Amino acid sequence: RRLPKWRSPLGEGAKRPVFVMPASVGAARPRSCPPRAYSGAMMRTRIPDSVVVGAGGVAGSAARAALDQVAAMYPARGLFLPWSTLAVNALGAFGLGLLGAWVAGRIASGAGNPSSLRRLRLLAGTGFAGAFTTYGTYIIASVGYASLNGVAEAVAQSLGLLALGGACAWAGTEAGQRLGNTGRAAAAQRAGGDQA
Repeated sequence: RRLPKWRSPLGEGAKRPVFVMPASVGAARPRSCPPRAYSGAMMRTRIPDSVVVGAGGVAGSAARAALDQVAAMYPARGLFLPWSTLAVNALGAFGLGLLGAWVAGRIASGAGNPSSLRRLRLLAGTGFAGAFTTYGTYIIASVGYASLNGVAEAVAQSLGLLALGGACAWAGTEAGQRLGNTGRAAAAQRAGGDQA
């Protein structure tokens, strides 16, 4: 069976249209670029350190503001500053001691990715604890207390708070070292069990 003659919509004398395929379509791939199979892994994007610190800082500031609100609702007598300021500095000193000793132990024993541990220290230490604790509020309260009650009493309370912070940092460091030692002992025990 014969096909009907093609008729151009432009008229009897018009030529049949010619379609040209671009050179890139269907062209052979150069040998220098062999096709690669998709591995299924997404590209890793590195988050800047400043963003990591900022995220921790937002969380630390929010936690401190919440504690300050609780302290305003339930004030304590006999302190020259709100008890929340005392609490955040004591907790922050303990937390920084704990984190620093634990991270140092993990890096020294090779039990963990140093880059991830460093970023954890930035997030929780520099970011969260840096925003959670406060030195400025403590100093301003000390100066105000000294002008009202005398320098000697203000210095005595300030030295007491510094001693409390030092004790909390020491306790946190001890706890971090024990956590690190427990982790190392568990890893050594697992390694010994695998070899047996």
